[in-house]
Amino acid sequence: MLSKYLVPEMAQPDVVLEVVMLCGQMLTDGSAAPQLAASGLANALFRLWQDQADTDAELQIQLLYTFFRFLSYQVCAEFLAQHLSSCIRRGWLMKVNSCVQLQ
Repeated sequence: MLSKYLVPEMAQPDVVLEVVMLCGQMLTDGSAAPQLAASGLANALFRLWQDQADTDAELQIQLLYTFFRFLSYQVCAEFLAQHLSSCIRRGWLMKVNSCVQLQ
């Protein structure tokens, strides 16, 4: 259900940001991680990261926090580690770093 709000064309940017923030907060509860991983939410967040890699600094920061929360659970860590290493190879994290430093 939440995944449909993570598509920029389907929701306004503020709604997308709020859903990412909600996911990060839900992941503070350890019992939510397996359910969120099984729901395909991690895939939707990663696609959002790819689509919005250099547009919105606030969204990037919230996505990084949500990925951090996912990585704190073994259930999700391997999936995200593979995808984040792909981001590092493509230089997307460097773009985030330079964007954050500008603000």
